[in-house]
Formats: sequence, C-alpha cells, structure tokens
Amino acid sequence: MPRGASWGADGIVVFTPETTTGLYRVSASGGQPVPVTTTDPQLDSHRWPFFLPDGKHFLYYAASHNDIGHERDSIYVASIDGGPSNLLLHSHANAAYANGHLLFVKDNALMAQPFDVTRLELSGDPVVVQDGIEEHRTWWMAIFSASQNGTLVFAPVQNLDNNLLWMDSTGKPLGTVGEPGRYASLHLSPDESRLVIERDRPHHDLWLYDLRRNDLRGEDLLPTQFTAGVTAGLPVWSNDGAKIAFAAEKAGTFEIHVKSTFGTMEEEALVTTRNSLPLDWAPDGSALLYSTDQSSLQAARLWAMPLQGAHTPRLLLKAPAYTSDAVFSPNMRWIAYGSRESGAQRIYATPYPGPGPHILISPGYGGNPVWFKDGHAILYVGDDGSLEVTEVHEQGSDLITGKTRQIPRLIESPVGEGFPVDVAKDGRILAITRGQDNRTQLVIVSNWEAGLKK
Repeated sequence: MPRGASWGADGIVVFTPETTTGLYRVSASGGQPVPVTTTDPQLDSHRWPFFLPDGKHFLYYAASHNDIGHERDSIYVASIDGGPSNLLLHSHANAAYANGHLLFVKDNALMAQPFDVTRLELSGDPVVVQDGIEEHRTWWMAIFSASQNGTLVFAPVQNLDNNLLWMDSTGKPLGTVGEPGRYASLHLSPDESRLVIERDRPHHDLWLYDLRRNDLRGEDLLPTQFTAGVTAGLPVWSNDGAKIAFAAEKAGTFEIHVKSTFGTMEEEALVTTRNSLPLDWAPDGSALLYSTDQSSLQAARLWAMPLQGAHTPRLLLKAPAYTSDAVFSPNMRWIAYGSRESGAQRIYATPYPGPGPHILISPGYGGNPVWFKDGHAILYVGDDGSLEVTEVHEQGSDLITGKTRQIPRLIESPVGEGFPVDVAKDGRILAITRGQDNRTQLVIVSNWEAGLKK
C-alpha cells in the first residue's frame, strides 16, 4: 500500500509504492519509476515525501517496523538524483517545509525550526506553532499541511487514549480494565486470572493486571510494572502462566527474552537472532512461534523453536507465503498467520508442524488472528480496524471455512506491531479500542508564521 507522494516544480513525482520500500521518482507524464532512496535493516520504511522549492530535494520520514519504541525514526532530506540522505532530526511523523522553516510534530505540537534550503541545514531552536495536532499512530503521520503563502491546515487532536474493553461476541461493551492510556498489546494469561499489557507512551514497557480484583468497571485496579529500563513489547504467556516471552531491544535490534511472572527468575535471552519477535507459546509448552524480519515482504520468516532439549528452531514459512503474525490452534493441529501470497494481506491457516496446504481464512484483508478457545472460529482484524470472525471446522485432515461475520467495533490494529485483541474461554473479547481520532474537522490558519515573532 502506498505511503505518500509529492509533486515537484519540474514535473517529477516522488512516491512510496509499498509499506517497506525506499522512495521512487517518476515523471508526471509517465515512465519507469527510478529508486532515489534505499532502506536498510535499521530503517525499513521511507514515506511521506515533501518537495522543497528547488524541485530537486525533498524531505521524507524514515522508520522501522522492528523498532518497537521507534527510537530511530527520523526526518531526512534527499535528492531526486539519488545519493546519500542527510539526517535532519528525530521525529515520529512526517515533516513539511514552508516560509524558511521545517515543520514537524512533537508530542502533538506542531514545531517550526529555521531551515536553509540552500545548505540543507537546520539552525536555531524549534518553537511551537500550534498545539494539539492529530497524529495517526498506525500510519506514522501527523495530519497537517502548509503552503508557501503562509496558510496552515491541520486536524485538531481529540482523545488519543485507548481503553482495554471487554465485549461480548457481538461487540456489546461489558466493561473496561484499568484506566484509559496508550496501549499497543494485550494478552490474557492461560487461566485468565492476569493480563499483560504493552504501553507505548511514554515508553514501551510491560505491565501486569490481576484480573481477580477487577469488577468490570476498572475501579481501583492498578497494574504492576513487569519490565523497566528497556524497550519491550509483544508479550506472550507461557502455557502455565509462569513466564512471559517478549521482544526486548538490544544493541539496535530485537531479541526474545523471557522472564518469570512471579519474580523467581531473572530475565534471560531466549532467541538472539536479529529482529526476532515472539508470536505464540504452544498450548502444551513444547514450542515458541516467532518471526524474523516480518516487516520485509522479501525476508519474513516464521519459526518454531522447541522448548525442550536442544532449542534448534525449525523454519515453518517464509515470504511471500508469510508476512506477519502466527498463532497455534487450541489443539495445536493448525497455525493461523498473515500472508500476501494472493496480493493483499489476508489470514491463512496451515497444518502444524507441516508441511501442508495454505488455507484461506479471511475473505478480504486480515491481520492479528486469534483462535476461539473451542477451535471453531478465528477472530482477526479487518482493513478498517473492525473485528471479523470466520467459522472453521475440521473434516478429517482438512480445515473447512464457514460463515464470516463482522463485529462493529473499531480497535487499534497495527499489523505485525502488537497484539490488539484476545479471546476468553467463554467467548468474551478483550480489545484495545481505537482512540477518538479526528476524521471530520480541519482548521485553517492564515499567516501562521506571524506567531513566531511574538
């Protein structure tokens, strides 16, 4: 899916054709696109280009799907002639240029910093132009634009906090856990007595809730911190609930670490292969599903690592048949996972330990699959962030799909970057609700730079 385009003064368009690619240039009259930037493992997505007035140079945002904390995300300037890009500043969203200033967003505030378009250098200190700018966290995009005649347009921020919402199988709200916040992942413990959550603001770390104290109103329910001092995410419970495996940032990459939930074991490295992300712990405790480089359409791999004896991982799937996510069925005969082998991102299932057929589960787009505990349905996230459920049943050695229904509830759903939903044994659904993003209101400001002189 494209991630932005910009039309330069000389009739050249710079654009991002896919989620994890560099930028390309092409004539507005047509022709063969030519690459102008090249990604690397540290920053695998270049997006949201913005041409400077000379029509030769452009700004762009670079980010990494494997960096849970997005510590390396930055704004760069580059040329349509290719060559090296120059780092301007660290940021979590796109930037623009207008009236001698680089415009970028920090903590929902639009900032302006003097920028020399001849030397391609910043100077001075940034100042606040406008508070309360909407940011789309899934797309890594701040909703604003500025023209060279002093006009600024932006979407004012609403409430970006999420809730941890219990709902029934139809989407009817049943109550919440804890307080609103910025959440990226959740997972119920196997006995459903506890909940692990991943917070993404101000830092990615893990917290535990004791649900035995929860009265479905979230009152006086406070979490305890599970990880600290390291960017951590994608928590996965062991089958006995005694340990949690998670992605931990280490020397610019991610390893899989494991830690006791009862404080009896120090944190240990379980998988040290570069950019490894945990996905699911086998119901019988025999193996851990994990991915490597799942943000790359060319290099994504799905592995199963035995947890008894020699921990020698076994390759299960690779691109293009695999892109992201993977979970065991309750009886461990199947794995549901994300793939783009048919073009669009969809949910498939395949026998475990395999090999076997790739069975299409989702009629359309799908991500973040979760099996219902009876094994008769798979819950997943649709293209617009809604929840969908497809019935499945085993027929001999086959898995047969049935009806698909939609649950009219929008949730936060960055594919491959979190676990936004889980299912309890009784069929209740626990999900991270979508923040109240602004989709209806824009504000126009004339002569915005006048405020810089105050």
